[in-house]
Amino acid sequence: MAVPVEALVPESEHPRIHTLIGNRLQFAKTFWRPLNVRQDYWSLMYFLQDIMQQAKPLGYRRFVSNQPRTAVDLAHSILTRNDAFWRIPLFETGAENMDMRRIIGKVERSLQGMIYTLDEQFLSRGQNRFWKQAAWQGLMRGMIAAKVHITSDALEYQDSPLIGEIYDSRLVFPHFDAFGLDFVIIERVTTAGAIAVQYPDLY
Repeated sequence: MAVPVEALVPESEHPRIHTLIGNRLQFAKTFWRPLNVRQDYWSLMYFLQDIMQQAKPLGYRRFVSNQPRTAVDLAHSILTRNDAFWRIPLFETGAENMDMRRIIGKVERSLQGMIYTLDEQFLSRGQNRFWKQAAWQGLMRGMIAAKVHITSDALEYQDSPLIGEIYDSRLVFPHFDAFGLDFVIIERVTTAGAIAVQYPDLY
């Protein structure tokens, strides 16, 4: 989706924004480095690359087990075997319970419709469905980072105003303060062509 020029940061603010993001990114990477190192180690184990075994000198027997990958694939299969559904519990009793159940039912169906919309978007991008991506991120990264954006501009090419994305948690760096989430910095790999499509007025 193209981004209009008026939505961009003014050129006079570029040095300040560049310095601010750079400082925050350096701080966040330093803070999350222990987890990132562990996530990299988990990935190596999943792809059957054992650092300890590879470090053995020539002539020594090396043994690499597929148990880590099998365990993750089995857990992923169990978590995504059946379609997930939304259930909001009711704690009230009495005659008003049925009316509240109807309202909650509408909310549950709306949430399910949102997941169907996100599934269509992800499949059109060549990605897995929502719950498959979420389960894989939770198992491999230990955390799930996602965003759902609501904008009327999305109605130009689809029937829903939702635009969703699940990020690789290895490249997401959140920061929390005393009041909650302070900021999030996300690293993304892109191409010059993708940038030109997203910002057509600048290229």
